[in-house]
Amino acid sequence: MSTSAARADLNEFFDAKENWGCKRVRVGRHWLKDELRLKSNADLHRLWFVLLKERNMLLTMKQAYEDQQEALPNEERLDKVGVKSHFIVAIGGSWSCDW
Repeated sequence: MSTSAARADLNEFFDAKENWGCKRVRVGRHWLKDELRLKSNADLHRLWFVLLKERNMLLTMKQAYEDQQEALPNEERLDKVGVKSHFIVAIGGSWSCDW
């Protein structure tokens, strides 16, 4: 089962082309800790991997924008990805210890 479209090239490290040059990029609702606690260990791992890919993409886009001497839109997305990754690791660790 895949969590994203299959792309085996470097474009996976860049945001969708329709988001390039936008001042604000629309993002989805964040997961609440209580919602994450209901997820299985496999689901938490998939979500963590999606966040890892998102972080890598955002860092690549940040560098590309800096090379063009522009600001990354919604730069706070990097902070959100880091916080959510931390939540998943904390919840996943405590969830698997309950066994």
